[in-house]
Amino acid sequence: MTTLIDYLTCLNTSDSQWGLWVNPENVDEYRIGQFIFDNGGLDDGWVCVGRLDNLSFGFQHTSGAIKEYLDDNDCELTYKGRTVKVNRDGILEAYSSGNLDQEFQEFLESEAESIMGVWAEEEAWGFVHNKLPEIIAQAQEAVA
Repeated sequence: MTTLIDYLTCLNTSDSQWGLWVNPENVDEYRIGQFIFDNGGLDDGWVCVGRLDNLSFGFQHTSGAIKEYLDDNDCELTYKGRTVKVNRDGILEAYSSGNLDQEFQEFLESEAESIMGVWAEEEAWGFVHNKLPEIIAQAQEAVA
């Protein structure tokens, strides 16, 4: 089983009917379940930390990652064997309006994937180490 941080980093979409429960003693012990079956129905001390669609740290805004990729490379990139300087704002405007050449758009999206992965990992780490302890404490206080 992967760690909770790894799972949340890769999670990129989900139905709002599914949730995540963790063992408060070891957050890397977790399970996925449907709210209709698991929400309050299991009295095993595990804590519901939220809906999967709200925990989808792997789902990042691609346009922001493309912007960061272009900025990191001073708007200079190698595409189809040619190094070119591009207009960042023009690229981002064309991307958001859906007017980029499909092949070029796919190129930019693939270049941005690693940036989105880093962002997702940072968000997942922050959630597990900062927010999750608060959620667990609140759930334990409610039971006590």
